[in-house]
Amino acid sequence: MLPTFGYIYIIILIYYSNAVIISQATFGVNIYHIYLYYSNNSLIIFSISILILTIIIHLWYYHVQVNEVIMKSTRENILQTLLNHPMATINDLAEAVQINTISVRHHLTNLQLDGLVKAEEERHGVGRPRLVYSLTQAGQEKFPARYLQLTDRLLTQLKQVMPEKQFTDLFSQMAKNLAAENSDRLKKLSFEKKLDYLQTILEEQGFSIEWEKSGDEYLINEISCPFYHIGQSHPEVCTMDQTLISSILSIPTEKIECVLDGDHHCSYRISKQKVTEA
Repeated sequence: MLPTFGYIYIIILIYYSNAVIISQATFGVNIYHIYLYYSNNSLIIFSISILILTIIIHLWYYHVQVNEVIMKSTRENILQTLLNHPMATINDLAEAVQINTISVRHHLTNLQLDGLVKAEEERHGVGRPRLVYSLTQAGQEKFPARYLQLTDRLLTQLKQVMPEKQFTDLFSQMAKNLAAENSDRLKKLSFEKKLDYLQTILEEQGFSIEWEKSGDEYLINEISCPFYHIGQSHPEVCTMDQTLISSILSIPTEKIECVLDGDHHCSYRISKQKVTEA
């Protein structure tokens, strides 16, 4: 039987293995080595060595995780600073975020590669112009705004002054205008290429969609919809994406599921027969 120390080591090793510090395979090899070294009366030395190595690996892993959290927090602080103080210099950011300028440059480089921050030259008296930084549109969209509340109020006001049909047609016309902007490109595409193009257009509008062939029909599923919250008060807005789908594909679509009715997502169906006839 193993001495008490051997059992304590096994328990500690199991703990670290569950913490994803040592893989199950490595754990098995260590137990096998314990047996070999125990039979050679060297278990204690071996166990202490492996235990120290295990702790070092654990501390390294913890250090990496902490650094990732700090990096993410610093990145967010820089973005927040640029939101409140656009056209900031590296020194401004270093002072606001309380890190050195070298680290700020590193973060700004990554943020520029991600398309969240842009740099411009600014003259400030005699000498070379300096670089100032601000958020791109994509960077600004990282921060929630009260657009939903404003949009809801605008639509409520429009409902009060417009006839019901005219109000509904407003969204359909917006979709038709968007489809018309892409009409030249669409003429050269096959139906399935149009589906791919439709997916791109809707993603640019904030949707997340997937399409698939299922038997003798095509299914288009909207995994997420940017109009969901507005649609709860103004379901007329749902005509926009359905009209856009029909206009892009030049085929009427049938809505078979709707998230506002309690379904998981909105889905549209197009029969292959309609595709052939189009």
